[in-house]
Amino acid sequence: MRALVADSDPERLRQLEGWLTRWGYDATPASNGLQAWSRLEAEREPILVLLAWRMESMHGIDVCRKLRLHTELPSVYVLLFAGERGEEDLLDGVNAGADDFLFAPLDAVEVKARVRTGARIVEIERALRASQDALRVQSTRDAVTGSWNRAAILDFLHKERERARRKSGSVGVVLADLDAFRKVNETLGTPVGDEVLREAA
Repeated sequence: MRALVADSDPERLRQLEGWLTRWGYDATPASNGLQAWSRLEAEREPILVLLAWRMESMHGIDVCRKLRLHTELPSVYVLLFAGERGEEDLLDGVNAGADDFLFAPLDAVEVKARVRTGARIVEIERALRASQDALRVQSTRDAVTGSWNRAAILDFLHKERERARRKSGSVGVVLADLDAFRKVNETLGTPVGDEVLREAA
């Protein structure tokens, strides 16, 4: 699993990156908030993120706020780490969208436990997203040919008619038929019939 770790303290950044790598994560370091944000903007999959509360160019809490405002980005599990406990207002962190917190001095066992919890949630979200994508395909595609199904075609047709009406244009529809297709199923069986449909589609 991929993990982004961002901190302007080079020693702590190396420490966290080393721990994550040793625990089997594909760790990507960022040395400041802007670098972290630009890497997160490019993400297309759910990811685990460890952000220092205070960083150069942009604080971790501000990166977190931006993440939560950009709903088109994939889900991100954010571990925000701060100085001594009580030094930062945790309510601000929660309101910014942090999922969990770590405090200095960092303890390897605690970090590993919290990272593992975050990784489990990221995996659940990834599986959920895959299920949603599969359901979207099932609800819009024909199971045999993979072509758009009737509901999707009617939806496209409605949208195209509306667009044509707005632009004073027109819409054309082409219908095709396979002659004597029933005979294919009756004489050669439905698996061959399905192959004919796929080829025609």
